[in-house]
Amino acid sequence: IKQKPLVLLRIGKGFFRRLVLRQNVLRTVDLAVTYDCHYQCEYCSAFLLKKNKPILTVEQIKNIWQQAFGLGAIHINLTGGEPLTRNLDELCEIIRNLSPKKILVSLVTNSLLVTKEKLVKLKEAGLDTLQLSIESMNPEKNDKLRGVKGAFAKTMEAFKYAKELGLTICLSAVSCHDNREDLADLLKFAEK
Repeated sequence: IKQKPLVLLRIGKGFFRRLVLRQNVLRTVDLAVTYDCHYQCEYCSAFLLKKNKPILTVEQIKNIWQQAFGLGAIHINLTGGEPLTRNLDELCEIIRNLSPKKILVSLVTNSLLVTKEKLVKLKEAGLDTLQLSIESMNPEKNDKLRGVKGAFAKTMEAFKYAKELGLTICLSAVSCHDNREDLADLLKFAEK
């Protein structure tokens, strides 16, 4: 937020609209830019979203965002499925259409398709935060829960690239019976 003064102005305007004018104000939007995913997570419900629906076009996403922006939104979280299964140029165009200097833009990824080059392009388009999915600091357990061998290593690689590029990093974990004893280690990692 420090590097985006226009976001601070939008936050202030939102507080004024909510507290003084007593208007409802939209703050954040989660938007699935694709339903495709190559992981086989044991607990995933994203497949329920698909139900033979076509993905939104770049123009449809732009229109949706203009409406959300008008309602006061200051943050958009691009999700899926796995957003990086979408064409990278389209994804960058989507981000640029969001007026990224005026809002915060995050992207959720399982990390398998992350490369440093992709993150450079996404950051140049306006990406602020990379939200990485991780279920355990134990690589084998994490990979089993994610359904893909090497998932832990790819997440750590994406973490390294995001840090190098100065992206904010958000860790996302689904708490389930199989990883409940791992959550303390995940919190320690996040704190570190």
